[in-house]
Amino acid sequence: MLITSYNGTAAQNVSAGLVNSQSICNKSDEISDVVKDMNLGAFVITQTWVKIVGEVTPAGYSLIVQPEFTRKVGGVAIFLCDSFEVQNPFAL
Repeated sequence: MLITSYNGTAAQNVSAGLVNSQSICNKSDEISDVVKDMNLGAFVITQTWVKIVGEVTPAGYSLIVQPEFTRKVGGVAIFLCDSFEVQNPFAL
């Protein structure tokens, strides 16, 4: 997936990925490796199935998370390269 973003002075290409993890509880190393190895600017994980996912955040990335508190399944996590300035899309 290729996204064109605009940083205020010039457009740049950003690689992004998405996975429906159906629980990241036992996949944290694999997720971190994919983000780093593919040099992704953004990586979205759906169906995290946990309330806290900070321990899987790769070095050089920030985490935006919207956990699902009412059921076991659900939750979304977005890893963004630290060079991005992004407001939390889940904030109202």
